[in-house]
Amino acid sequence: MTEWVRAASDCLCGRCAAPIRADVPILLVIVPGVQKPRIRCQTCAVEPVPDLPAAMERTPIRPSHRMLPLRAWMPSVLSDWKLKQSGEREPGMDDE
Repeated sequence: MTEWVRAASDCLCGRCAAPIRADVPILLVIVPGVQKPRIRCQTCAVEPVPDLPAAMERTPIRPSHRMLPLRAWMPSVLSDWKLKQSGEREPGMDDE
């Protein structure tokens, strides 16, 4: 199966090893049972290049405060849990 797409990043043609710039139309040859598709440049492709939609400008997604790594808040929870299990709390400390 073949599919025309725009290159997501710079790559090389699988037949002639010509460099292919990002956002240039390339032909992907998808072979069943093979994970990585074969890449062909416009000159090596056996099909004419169709009209593809223009490349869109993509903005990176910034993580929100809810996507903080666990390391930011887990040490305090773990140390408190260990103190509760050890029973070495000082008199008058509340169990929370």
